[in-house]
Amino acid sequence: MRLVRSALAGCVVATLLATSLAVPVMAAPVKGKMAIVQGNPSAKVDVCINGREIKSKMRFGTKVYRTFPAGLKVLKVTKADPRTCKGKVLAYKAFKFPKGSDFTVVISKKKPQKVMVFDNAYPPGPIVSGSHRFFRNASDYGEVTFRHEAKPITTDPATAATDPSWKKGESTWRYLPMGVGGAPMSSTTWISDVPMYFPPLVVAGPVWSLLSDGKRYEWIFIGTTKRPRLLLLKRDW
Repeated sequence: MRLVRSALAGCVVATLLATSLAVPVMAAPVKGKMAIVQGNPSAKVDVCINGREIKSKMRFGTKVYRTFPAGLKVLKVTKADPRTCKGKVLAYKAFKFPKGSDFTVVISKKKPQKVMVFDNAYPPGPIVSGSHRFFRNASDYGEVTFRHEAKPITTDPATAATDPSWKKGESTWRYLPMGVGGAPMSSTTWISDVPMYFPPLVVAGPVWSLLSDGKRYEWIFIGTTKRPRLLLLKRDW
């Protein structure tokens, strides 16, 4: 009887071991990157994602970088409060965050689009050397024109001739090859009012930067008519 029980126990152990070996091991989720920009000039805010406070008392014009696993993200912006995620709700947005995402999230003061989510995915095709530039209007100012000058290249409007102005929530991408031998280039970027007259009124900037190979640059226009501001985020691909 003991021999039978021992044999049965051995079979059970062998079966469990085989079953455990047959079950595939789930790979750890690949985290994605997220930059959060505070573009509301009227309040210090707390930023919460899925009930967890990511940053407290964010001031106008500040930014924070975080990584997250894939999944649905519920972002809540509240007025700064000593309690965790319990302040007065100023903005709210739920969005999908796929595996390996690279997003820039911008908070603004007014509707519509109090929270804007920009996808920084590289355009289809192989990654080429040079600097990659995004121009984004996330402000409550209204329609504006981006102007970008990269020496020794002449002034480069960041908008097409057929659509010279950008509305809130709109974004465009530009690629700029480097100088001879991959040498960095200096650039100046500024925001102009919709050019109803010439020269157009400069409302923000200029912001100067040294453009380097393999870097991504995001010029983001935030704020209101009373407090406009042009920010630059510089990161690796």
